Amino acid sequence: MGRIISVVSGKGGVGKTVTAINLAAALNDLGKDVLLVDGSLSAPNVHVCFGAKDIETSLQDVLKDKVHFSDAVHVHASGLKIIPTLTDLNDLKTLKSDKLKKAISDMQNFSEFIIIDSGGGFSDEVIASLEACDEIVVVTNPEETAVDVAKKTISVAEELGKDVLGVVVNKVRNKKYELSEEEIVNVLGYPVIGQIPFDKAVKHSLRLNHPTVYSHPRSKASKRFNNLAKYLF
Repeated sequence: MGRIISVVSGKGGVGKTVTAINLAAALNDLGKDVLLVDGSLSAPNVHVCFGAKDIETSLQDVLKDKVHFSDAVHVHASGLKIIPTLTDLNDLKTLKSDKLKKAISDMQNFSEFIIIDSGGGFSDEVIASLEACDEIVVVTNPEETAVDVAKKTISVAEELGKDVLGVVVNKVRNKKYELSEEEIVNVLGYPVIGQIPFDKAVKHSLRLNHPTVYSHPRSKASKRFNNLAKYLF
């Protein structure tokens, strides 16, 4: 039975999607069977990060009962399996977040790891992805505002009885104005399981439409993403 892990933040701009993509890619690179799912129904980005423009089937088709989820799986050249999400204006008006929980739950036996790039904020789609997962990884920045929102996200996960694996602190610059790891742990009550430095390689990889661990494997960020993947074994 696969492990369903939702990567969540509660706040936009902290690097949640980048973390989910690179975590999935690093696990795949380490020989694990991985399925990456774009659980952000209202603002999907995973397909953009992979440069995928011509997608015939996506998670939306699954939620509309048009196809089985296995028919929406796209395989990257690396072997990483991906279920992207595409939305148009009509989809935004008729989001089926209530079906997201069942769709994700049905995927549990499909791969060893099912990594969900959760939506942002505390919308119905985010709650649905949290309800469907077994474990969560919380992504934040070393800033008070981001950590405060991360705390609220953790509270929701705890109320749902989910296993919080820990916190990934992204875009770390090691500046005096940033919260220290100790301060973040004191506020959130969970260990920091990954510190991802602010790294230009991440920006370049997004431009290249590849996960950083593939495009810049020797970069500082890639090494930290690999360490994060190993932590989850």
